[in-house]
This record gives sequence, C-alpha cells and structure tokens, in this order.
Amino acid sequence: MRTRMMSTWKMLPGDPFDESYVSGFILSAQEEDPVLMHLLTGIGATYKIVADPATHEVNCVLHFTRLQPAP
Repeated sequence: MRTRMMSTWKMLPGDPFDESYVSGFILSAQEEDPVLMHLLTGIGATYKIVADPATHEVNCVLHFTRLQPAP
C-alpha cells in the first residue's frame, strides 16, 4: 500500500507546500488507483504537518485508522 501511495504522491521535494493538496490526496489517490480504493475502504485518514522554519522544510505524516462500522 505504501508503494502505491508514494507513486500517487505528486508533490516533490522543493515544491511550494500546499496544504490543500495534502487534504485532498487520499481522495485523489483512490480515484487514480482502484486497488488503493479497495484497500482504503473503511479506513479514515488524518495528517500532521510540522514545518521547520530553519530549513524551510515541511514534514507531513499521514495516519490511517480503521473506521468502526455504524451501529
């Protein structure tokens, strides 16, 4: 799954950071790759962004959790 996700990620090192890209990434990844769509069914995703002003880098960590079925 990680390999598929990384091959779908389009923001390259050195690109200007765009948080809207990150927030829409999971949806666009599922639209581009039917296998990812299947793998991510019932999975919730959140992300954490940590900016380093000294290096002008932004690290983004995606967190995936299995969603509980509705009662």
